[in-house]
Amino acid sequence: SDSKAIEYGLVRMEIIFSTYFLCGIMDVLVGCLRGLGRSILPMIVSLLGACGFRILWIFTVFKEHTTLETIYISYPISWTLTASVHLICLLLVIRKFPKDTNTKA
Repeated sequence: SDSKAIEYGLVRMEIIFSTYFLCGIMDVLVGCLRGLGRSILPMIVSLLGACGFRILWIFTVFKEHTTLETIYISYPISWTLTASVHLICLLLVIRKFPKDTNTKA
């Protein structure tokens, strides 16, 4: 019932909930890579993209702009960056798969 807690909750909903689909896209790309037999690569990318980026964010951007919004905005940024790297990895992994020339379209 505290008005400040409600305000913080609304800020979180505005930033995190409106961009949460980016986390879903990241998870789908991770699942694709794992399904193709690559599990170490997405693990490393996820650790660096989500955890590493956010730690770097706290020591750089958040240090200069100490607000709740600054922390919350790091989530969709990290999801976007991590998903982009996962997509690149997925495209590279798919390119290495042999082409089946016996199938008919």
